[in-house]
Amino acid sequence: MQPVEMTDEQAAMNLGMCTPKERAFVEQLLCDPEFSIIEAAKKAGYKSPQTASSTVLTRPRVQQLIGQMLHKRSQANKITADRVLQELAGVAFQQPKQYLDENGMPIPLHELPDNVAVALKDLKVTVTYEENGEESVLKHVAYRYQCWDKMEALTMLAKHVGILQEVNVNLTNVCVNWGELYATIRELAKVEEDDPVEKRIAEAALVEVIEPKKE
Repeated sequence: MQPVEMTDEQAAMNLGMCTPKERAFVEQLLCDPEFSIIEAAKKAGYKSPQTASSTVLTRPRVQQLIGQMLHKRSQANKITADRVLQELAGVAFQQPKQYLDENGMPIPLHELPDNVAVALKDLKVTVTYEENGEESVLKHVAYRYQCWDKMEALTMLAKHVGILQEVNVNLTNVCVNWGELYATIRELAKVEEDDPVEKRIAEAALVEVIEPKKE
């Protein structure tokens, strides 16, 4: 579902067209982190949630209400495509030197720019003290940065800009010439015809490769 921007008049009209159960369905759906339509239908009070969920979701007025609510939520939280891309870019283009000052020392978290801090998943600070008489003196402070997956973010951005595309390969109608495959494996293994021991070993390996054992 995509956010749908409407005028106040259009939103009110569409909301009025939805039944109380349909409104409850949309509210429950948007509250569910997993976006489960069956759970939403169950909580909305439908007697047959599994059937009703699919039926309700196909209704144009319900789809428009979901889009309308998503748009409101995005506006309220200032979630825009540009902001999402900026966050992804911060993770994708992160560099270790961004967390160090000119002397090679870690920069405190509160001093990191937002576009740098966004790449951090976790930060652990270990403080070591040394006993000096009755006082404890600070000896060492260690920072351990854990960042979000750079390659995953780069992959997502690459797909967005069209550099990387997913290719689905359908192997349903692929035919295998087992005779040629057998001959090729024998050629690669260079098994002598008159060596029964090596021949049996090669054939056993062949069965393991092209004819997996039945469970």
